Amino acid sequence: MDYRKKRSKSIEIGMALVCLVAVLLSIFSIYSTYQVKTITLMIYDHPYTVSNEARAMYTRLLDMRSFLLGLIAEPTHEVEKIQQMLDERYSLHFDSINTIAQRYLGPEEDTQELLAAMEDLKKTQDEALPVILPMESSGTAAYVEKYLYPKYDAVNSILLRILDFADNKIQGLEQRSSAASTNAIVSAVLLTVFLPAYFLFVFWQERKSIREIRYRERLFDVLSTNVDEVFLIYNQEMGAMEYVSANSKRVLDVEEDGFIYDTELLLDRVDPEDRAAFADFLKPAGTDARKSEKLRLRFPSGETRWILVQSFPEIVNHKVVRYIISISDQTEDIRREQVLKDALLNAENANAAK
Repeated sequence: MDYRKKRSKSIEIGMALVCLVAVLLSIFSIYSTYQVKTITLMIYDHPYTVSNEARAMYTRLLDMRSFLLGLIAEPTHEVEKIQQMLDERYSLHFDSINTIAQRYLGPEEDTQELLAAMEDLKKTQDEALPVILPMESSGTAAYVEKYLYPKYDAVNSILLRILDFADNKIQGLEQRSSAASTNAIVSAVLLTVFLPAYFLFVFWQERKSIREIRYRERLFDVLSTNVDEVFLIYNQEMGAMEYVSANSKRVLDVEEDGFIYDTELLLDRVDPEDRAAFADFLKPAGTDARKSEKLRLRFPSGETRWILVQSFPEIVNHKVVRYIISISDQTEDIRREQVLKDALLNAENANAAK
């Protein structure tokens, strides 16, 4: 019994631990998957968007710089038209700077420097436009080379710094996403492999335990079948018979199912003179020791035989949960005792007669 209790307790503890591990693995897998989603959105919303805007701005600056070279190659005096075209390009640049400033994950000083450099380029270029248009091509080229190109270089330098940071950030986030994805896959694989493996192990252990129980039951059945003693197990909590040994038909002329479906079957067959004693025997005795009673039992054939009924309580936590009842035929023993008594009495009477 202690072994079964310890085994049952070990299984309960094992199941609790497995459930805990399964919950932890599931939480870790969900968290890792959430990390992958979060990092992916972060890549798209921040460094990826910053990188795209910075590259687009860098390309537009090259286009605007080429536009100045066109002015040098083909001078024109349509200042307002040129200013309008530059203003359109400025608007696109400042929109990009605004997007970069909102999404950039690097130092805030970088975007502030970019905005300042772009405003300086715009101011310098706007002031230079009326100056360079009347110039000769050679003078315009020298002026642009000296005063405007350094402003372009300053903006491009900051853009390259922002691009480098954004690209490195993308790589770092991709590595984190890859690690989180690996963690999610590993935890899912562990969950998929561990749980079936554990339950297969438990199933194998239970099958082994069942085989052992069945083996013991067979041994007990063999024993009970070949002895002249019937064993009953009465469940106190259920109020029903749990077990009847297979020899009940041979010893008591009662089928096994008879006791299971009719717990008062034995009472009905007890000799009327012994029923009061048997009823007293059947009364719950709490956690007291075993009880026994000799009774006369009437058989369907009409024969009356003496039986010895014994009760052994099974106590769990100071409470009776079952009664193990044994019934043995004492008729021959009583008859032998009676023969001896009669012989002794006859001898005593003979001696007295002499």
